[in-house]
Amino acid sequence: MSVEAAAHDRVKYMLTIKRNERSPSREIDAHNQRNAQSVRSAYLAKIKSLIGNDQAKKFDGFYGQRSKLLHEGTRPRDIG
Repeated sequence: MSVEAAAHDRVKYMLTIKRNERSPSREIDAHNQRNAQSVRSAYLAKIKSLIGNDQAKKFDGFYGQRSKLLHEGTRPRDIG
């Protein structure tokens, strides 16, 4: 399933949930787990299809550095 199709499916499902259900968040979580694709696997698949495996590997390295800066608070001068 493509990323776009998965996103469309998820939105469509969320719009069908009735407001008065006992636990819509639990149902959404279950639906998301059935259709889960990590952000990393999604962007790698897209980049591979557009510009090839070697460039996807390079991008993945840069994205990892970005994640360290953003999520771990690593200082730019500490990125090697």
